[in-house]
Amino acid sequence: MVFRAPSGEKMTDPANKAVVTKTVAELKASSPQIASVADPYQAHAVSKDGTTAYILTSYKVNAMELKDPAKDGLKEVGDKAEKSGLTVQIGGDALQEMPETGSTEIIGIAISAVVLAITFGSLVAAGLPLLTALIGVGIGISSITALATTLGLSTTTSTLAMMIGLAVGIDYALFIVSRYRAELAEGRDREEAAGRAVGTAGSAVVFAGLTVVIALVGLAVVNIPMLTKMGFAAAGTVVIAVLIAISLIPAVLGFAGKRVFGRKARRRMEERAAAAAASGAEAPRRSPTWAPAGPVSCCAARCWCCWWPCSASALPPCPPPAWSSVCRTTARSRSAARSARRTT
Repeated sequence: MVFRAPSGEKMTDPANKAVVTKTVAELKASSPQIASVADPYQAHAVSKDGTTAYILTSYKVNAMELKDPAKDGLKEVGDKAEKSGLTVQIGGDALQEMPETGSTEIIGIAISAVVLAITFGSLVAAGLPLLTALIGVGIGISSITALATTLGLSTTTSTLAMMIGLAVGIDYALFIVSRYRAELAEGRDREEAAGRAVGTAGSAVVFAGLTVVIALVGLAVVNIPMLTKMGFAAAGTVVIAVLIAISLIPAVLGFAGKRVFGRKARRRMEERAAAAAASGAEAPRRSPTWAPAGPVSCCAARCWCCWWPCSASALPPCPPPAWSSVCRTTARSRSAARSARRTT
């Protein structure tokens, strides 16, 4: 609480000094949450020209736990002092407004749920990224709240951590879930699909998370303590999101199984498996994406293209027709080269 004397007066004048001394006593009695109130005349908190003085009030709790009666008492004491003719300004964390959290995050989560449900066609696949992201954010925000008093973290720190935690938590979970669905579509069982999902998409998640952590920790370069604390807190939330993505999500996917697909997709997969079992053949797997493997001996008995290796134990289906002209041109060129060698 800062006091400024009127023009031509000083805070050391008896009248003004009496007002400040009375204000100090009223502050001490205004709330049981107040730990101490420093008298500016004893704490040497008066400017050299004597026109300004300030009272430093300490509380037993942090700003997030400060109750409304304590805030109202601080305002009332300041108003009384200002009526005496002094200019009074109140600052610090005590009267800091708590950010309105909840409504915007709920709206964002609801929109994300709708988009994911439409994209995946399965409530299970849409709910898993949201659930794991909320768990990660909950752990991160709880840790920040527990360390707020010790590290002096502001209320904006938890807000930033919540926004970044939700974003990366959903994003990293989508990496794993999408890969798991692709592996199941290939015909692999749940355990193998989950392992392959973590082994492939999991590495991308770790790399992406490490990049975000480095960027957030880099806020310390500007040497502003508040930004440094915010960056480290948000980086910790990102680390939690990465750990959940590569540990909790695969475990939950193992329980979910093929429910990550919609009902129609599961029905089609069951029909294909039943047809394969009836014919005595192995359940079909999706063919691997075709890519030319370099010019090798022609597999004319299996396909017209001379680019696929013939040493494979089970040749894949013919490549897309778009490669037919390339393969025929390659075959003619190789035939002409062999004829030229025989001629020479």
